[in-house]
Amino acid sequence: MSTSSINGWCFIFSSSFVSRSGLRRPTLRPSIVASLNSSASPPSLIQDRPVFAAPIPLLTPRKDEGNKSYEEAVEALKKLLSGKGELKAEAAGKVDQITASLNSTLSADGIPNASVQRLKDGFIYFKKEKYDKNPALYAELAKGQSPKYMIVACSDSRVCPSHVLDIQPGEAFVVRNVANMVPPYDQTKYAGIGLAIEYAVLHLKVQEIVVIGHSACGGIKGLMSFPFDGTTSTDFIEDWVKIGIPAKTKVLAEHGSEPLGAQCVHCEKEAVNVSLGNLLSYPFVRDGLVKKTLAIKGGYYDFVNGTFELWSLEFQLSDPLSV
Repeated sequence: MSTSSINGWCFIFSSSFVSRSGLRRPTLRPSIVASLNSSASPPSLIQDRPVFAAPIPLLTPRKDEGNKSYEEAVEALKKLLSGKGELKAEAAGKVDQITASLNSTLSADGIPNASVQRLKDGFIYFKKEKYDKNPALYAELAKGQSPKYMIVACSDSRVCPSHVLDIQPGEAFVVRNVANMVPPYDQTKYAGIGLAIEYAVLHLKVQEIVVIGHSACGGIKGLMSFPFDGTTSTDFIEDWVKIGIPAKTKVLAEHGSEPLGAQCVHCEKEAVNVSLGNLLSYPFVRDGLVKKTLAIKGGYYDFVNGTFELWSLEFQLSDPLSV
């Protein structure tokens, strides 16, 4: 029997063998034990300033609304308004004003010029300041990738791991989703993240998997707020964040008297531990841990206070004992 435990949760893998006489003899196989090496509040390792979100994007009208092209729609509007003789001059002026306004805010494909320019400027800066100044790095990356880390982080726009941890191209294979969840092994329901973990471990040969939670996580707030009583108010969100229900259950048991905000902070970290436990359900992850070719860590980025915490999952294989 092998047992893996993490913060009170236990994974048990049992086996037995049949002797030549046909009798099944109980055997004790190597015991696999996984536990967090941190206290309830992991130590702060990195201090930095918060990362600020990008400006709020513009809302844009669509130029291709309906079956008519943008230009056809403008011409039709001109004809419609100019058909009224008494309104002809005023209508023509209004159409010209509307057209000029649209052309000043929209590019040819309906995207705001300011938004396009932001992307263009961003790439020009990257090309000039990073790509052109590091020819050896990008020449090496052109041959392939061999990242040391796989990072599972939240999709939140404020917590890009490459920015927060100053990770360079080629250093990390990154997967981002709502609330940085790692679901249990399931070849059909959660194939998307399962294939990413498999690819990272078996093909890229990453040395560490790091699951990073963060402050003010909307997905965790949803987890703590949804009733999970059989009713749903979303198409996807509730079904996804319920992966973290073990974390919610533990937080409510230990901090049930605290306000929702404080519970969410606890759950943001505890949900990381749930994901670390779920990683143990992937056979290739367990194999890497046993062979010591893979390590697992949890992290927490507090962008409100500018801190980063990191803790490890210790995994060991005891000597076999037969009875």
